[in-house]
Amino acid sequence: KQILFYFFIFSIPALLMSFFFAIFSLYPVRKGIFMINEFIKDIIHDLNTPVSTILINLKLLKLKEKDNEEIERIEYAAKQLTDTYENLKLLIKEAEKSKKEFDISQLLKEEIKNYSFLFPDIKVKLEIQPLKIKTDETAVRRILSNLISNAFKHNIPKGWIVVKVKDNQVIIENSSRPLKNPDKVFDRYYKEGQRGIGIGLSIVKKLCKEIGCKVFFEHKNGKTTVKVIFDKAP
Repeated sequence: KQILFYFFIFSIPALLMSFFFAIFSLYPVRKGIFMINEFIKDIIHDLNTPVSTILINLKLLKLKEKDNEEIERIEYAAKQLTDTYENLKLLIKEAEKSKKEFDISQLLKEEIKNYSFLFPDIKVKLEIQPLKIKTDETAVRRILSNLISNAFKHNIPKGWIVVKVKDNQVIIENSSRPLKNPDKVFDRYYKEGQRGIGIGLSIVKKLCKEIGCKVFFEHKNGKTTVKVIFDKAP
């Protein structure tokens, strides 16, 4: 009993010291996260005006010069910049969600068209059936945009992409470079290469959780597969 008494007497200060040392050691991490969030807020603020100006002037240019390939390329590049801007906004705060019924296949075709223009060497095969779902359309557009973007950007030269819509699932398969840590792809700020800032798939996971759909990722033998399961519209 005496031994146990002294054990507890000395354990309590040790536990308290460990607790305070843990808080002290985590302070730089918390400070770093705070600085990153503040930095992202500044980027969002600085991007808003130039992105809006670019898009407005592009619309005016398209009215004057129709079927101009250079203008179309600038427009698609501006769209990528807009996607980054929207991702950063979602990273900082959760947007309000509103449910509406829409066909997910139309959103997929729009996103694929945008990136096919920028990556003409990648072959795209579509196996898309109409799929009506009832959820937040903006969130679904962000999910699909990030997944399609990843499939193109992290592909190999003269690679391929297959996009399927069947039942209540969207499946995106693509040829891919080897991944070192496929289990970390949904981690915020994690990236395998030099391109990007590592938030695309973390945004996908965040939005899927918010609207109640499921996302699965697999990388095997030079092939990446992402599957998103939605609830069908009643």
